[in-house]
Amino acid sequence: MTHSMQSTASRSRTRRALFPALAVLALTCGGHSAGTAGAADAGVPIKVYVSGFASVGSTSFTVTAHGKSSHLGNVAYYSSGQFTSPTSDVLTETLTAADGDTLTILCVQTLEDLGGGLLHGSDNWTVIGGTGRFAGATGTGTGDTYVQSLSSFTKSMTGTILYK
Repeated sequence: MTHSMQSTASRSRTRRALFPALAVLALTCGGHSAGTAGAADAGVPIKVYVSGFASVGSTSFTVTAHGKSSHLGNVAYYSSGQFTSPTSDVLTETLTAADGDTLTILCVQTLEDLGGGLLHGSDNWTVIGGTGRFAGATGTGTGDTYVQSLSSFTKSMTGTILYK
């Protein structure tokens, strides 16, 4: 064999030896991208915990609170709602991150009087808006609210959201 033919044969063997490794790398990278898109399409878990104060009227209420949230960090919380019956309400909640991005949620809640001035609310919520990285966000979840003597307020929320 001439030198030129040896080089061609050597290059061909090298290509054949590298092909399986390159194929695995291509499949791994392609699979990772597809997996990431699939996971993003399903949304990401979110947890929120806030505490603050409620101002309750005969037919409506407002709540201001502060707390922590995955995906938002430290948050300011504001909600306003209407009682739809003695045992239910509907409210709009806004979580504001330190950078000003917001997540807006519509919450439908069932109330239970636990006695001693303590109310418990169980709710289902849906993301209805947002700003910044949460513009166009979607999601759903559940929450638990406790209001003591119609003033002290705590709420925990869990669910899934999809955002930029």
